[in-house]
Amino acid sequence: MTRLGIAAESIGDVQLLTHMSDRIVVEAVPWIEPEVLDAYRTWCGVGEADWLDVHDAFRRARAQKLPLYGRFEGEPGALDARMHRAIGADCPDDYQQAGRGQAGGGIA
Repeated sequence: MTRLGIAAESIGDVQLLTHMSDRIVVEAVPWIEPEVLDAYRTWCGVGEADWLDVHDAFRRARAQKLPLYGRFEGEPGALDARMHRAIGADCPDDYQQAGRGQAGGGIA
């Protein structure tokens, strides 16, 4: 089963993102029918949550005493870099496996 991470500002955004993503998968993969999508993918956030509220990323970063503003490969971080930093600190094993915790992978 594939775990797909989702970060959004509200439950309405989560519903829209998951619905649109599911439509894309069903249209792009001819052998997957809408009725069996749950057998192929699951949505995840941080910890036990089904999704990450992006507003929570700042709180998580502060709680872990991570700098919210930093540099990535010598350049200012993109707007979503703070969210990745907060998530990566909470799930270091998952981020290392995905290559995001390695040098140049986006987490400073």
